[in-house]
Amino acid sequence: DLCEVTQKLSDVKAGQWYTNAVQYLYSRGIMTGNSSGKFCPNAQITRGEFVTILYSMAGKPGATYYSVYDDVKSSAYYANPVMWATTNGIAAGTGGGRFRPNSNVTREQIAVMLYKYAKLNGCNMTTNSNALNSFSDKGQVSSYATEAMKWAVTQKIISGNGNGKLSPQGSATRAEC
Repeated sequence: DLCEVTQKLSDVKAGQWYTNAVQYLYSRGIMTGNSSGKFCPNAQITRGEFVTILYSMAGKPGATYYSVYDDVKSSAYYANPVMWATTNGIAAGTGGGRFRPNSNVTREQIAVMLYKYAKLNGCNMTTNSNALNSFSDKGQVSSYATEAMKWAVTQKIISGNGNGKLSPQGSATRAEC
């Protein structure tokens, strides 16, 4: 029921391109609003927030904290999600023993994490080898993300940003996630 999300989150209005998706996630406790009753659809999402979303989608399974990243402390809200994502091969650090949980997640990082999450869960992994050809910035997709980005475009999870570009290095908003 869209009334639930539009009543509880003051900045989510009926008829927006993201309203149905926000309702779906909100009603399942996968994404919520802040303490001010706002969803902040245009705010950038961090790596810590994104793995927390995936962790919530997985049903918040048990995770054991271990000090693998210098910048992920056991008391952080994203500690268990990061440990779960790392243990299951869904997410990895950014080098130098860091996860960078407070850095904005890039669109290609989202594609990679979703790809690995989908693979872990036995989802359709069909990929069109030409999926990126219609995007003028396809050459900006990092080599580690190419297969995942092709999959995300093939599966219509990522469709570009409306100007013929994927913006793989660009950050994503909460609404986009």
